Amino acid sequence: MQTDTLIEQRLTTVEKAVGELQRQLANLPSGPHWLDQITGSFKDEPAFEEVLEFEHEPVGYFNRAWSLRKTSGISTACSTASVMMTP
Repeated sequence: MQTDTLIEQRLTTVEKAVGELQRQLANLPSGPHWLDQITGSFKDEPAFEEVLEFEHEPVGYFNRAWSLRKTSGISTACSTASVMMTP
């Protein structure tokens, strides 16, 4: 019986905390959408432009890594992954 009482007390505490969080959230002013906040934040960023280049050529990049693997005699999957990660 003591365990049941302890569980009920803890549940009551959690329910009160959740209720308080819900009240706090309801009173928050609505701000701009997160996507609107970050849109354009990578403009003119060279690293981002480089990533976009890889997006358009994933098959070519994989083929390059595969040919490097074949010519260097690498035979394990881990080595292939590390070759693929090397620009």
